[in-house]
Amino acid sequence: MPDEWLTTTQASKILKCCRGTLITYIKAGLIPCVKIGTHLKVRRHALEEFMISCEGKDISDPTNVKLIKEVS
Repeated sequence: MPDEWLTTTQASKILKCCRGTLITYIKAGLIPCVKIGTHLKVRRHALEEFMISCEGKDISDPTNVKLIKEVS
């Protein structure tokens, strides 16, 4: 099955975050994308890789990713 290209709206729904947060992750280089005209597209596989790579990390500030030391 070929990889699926998603809009930023679709991708943000998968991540369960707002579209603005997704754009922040893209601008920080955490999620790769392609720009087609004025639209950004994200591969579904790239989202899965992002979620796996961020497991156990605090990404609330994508320019300063930290390990989670405590779960509150």
